[in-house]
Parts: sequence; C-alpha cells; structure tokens
Amino acid sequence: MNISQICQGDIAIRRANKADVASLLNICRRSFPYDILYQGVRWHRENWWQVAIISEAADTYVIERDSRIVAFALLVKNEDMWNKERKKRHNLFVVRFLSRIVCPMLAAAEIHRKLKNLLSGTEKYLLKPSVKRSYHRTWLELLAVLPEERGQGIAKRLIQECESLTKAMGREAIELMVSSTNLPAIKWYEKMGYEKIATSSEYEFYVKVLNSTLA
Repeated sequence: MNISQICQGDIAIRRANKADVASLLNICRRSFPYDILYQGVRWHRENWWQVAIISEAADTYVIERDSRIVAFALLVKNEDMWNKERKKRHNLFVVRFLSRIVCPMLAAAEIHRKLKNLLSGTEKYLLKPSVKRSYHRTWLELLAVLPEERGQGIAKRLIQECESLTKAMGREAIELMVSSTNLPAIKWYEKMGYEKIATSSEYEFYVKVLNSTLA
C-alpha cells in the first residue's frame, strides 16, 4: 500500500524518505528521553532509519505541519523479513556498549532496572489465557509525536491511517508494544480501543482486532 500524500486540514500525511532521517531521529530523541538506544550513539539510529525507510518489510508515514515533520508511525507489514533485516539495522552489542559510555546515567538506570526485575522474578513474559493470537496482523513498531504537538489529535490521525492501511492489506489486526512505565501512552492506546494481551518485565503488548467478525 503506497501513500503519496494525503492532506487533512492543516496537516499532510505522506511516506517518509531518506531526506527525513534527521527529523525522525529528532522526534525519537525528544520522545524517548530515557531510552539509551535513542539517546546514545547518534550514527547508530541514523543508520537504523536509513535502512528502515527503504525496507520492503515496513512503511514509515510522517505527518507534516507547515512543512515541518511533527510525527511519524512505522508499520511493519512482513515481520519475518523485518526480523531477518535486524543485523542490517544495528549491532545491539556494540551499540549498547558505546551508548553506555556516552550515557552513563541511563546505563546505570538500565542495569538497576534489570537487576530489580531479576531479583523480583518479573522477567517472565505472560500471555493472557483468554487471548487467541491466530489473526493475520501488522505490527506497529513505533509511533511518536513531538512533545509540543501532542494533544491535538495528530497521533489519532496516524493510528487511524495505520488501521486503514492494515485493512487495505487484508490484515485483521494491529499489534504493538509499549513501555510499562509509559502510562500516558498505555492509557491512550486503551482509549483508542487496543486491548492488553501480554506483559513482560518492561513492556505491555496490545492488539486491536479490526475485523468485527473476529473480535
């Protein structure tokens, strides 16, 4: 599914291209201030976006306002291909090592969190017994809006666009994960009709079944 440009009021939704990498990286760094992968080695995430944008496994859509990118969503269409391309996007061991040097405070917080989870026995991934994950889905890898642009319905327009694209591809649902500490995002996804289906020590997993006959 390809989108050239869709204008809705004072904003435009379009497919991202390589010229957008700096803007996408800026949104990530401002939206995820405590994530060491975004606050650490800059060239890593630049390379990550360069590879992600041209991948046939996923589509990235941006929202522009006054010729300025203010939000984006990355929708994975082919998870097998996306996972196989993982090494092209980054080397996690090297990146995390270098990022810990660049961001020692975030590194210390990450280690403390993992030790706490390990000692408390909350490292397990728990799936709700009532959930049947037999649907044909897309995966929302990332969705972010600049802090000063939030509360204006921009994220809602993006998620609705992703849902429309998912339906157009003949898929039945969208699944995503969100940090368990990101309470505003969790509340927002639930408001948008997403249901929690699983949890781990650091993330909550949500799904929205788009075909009412399968819900």
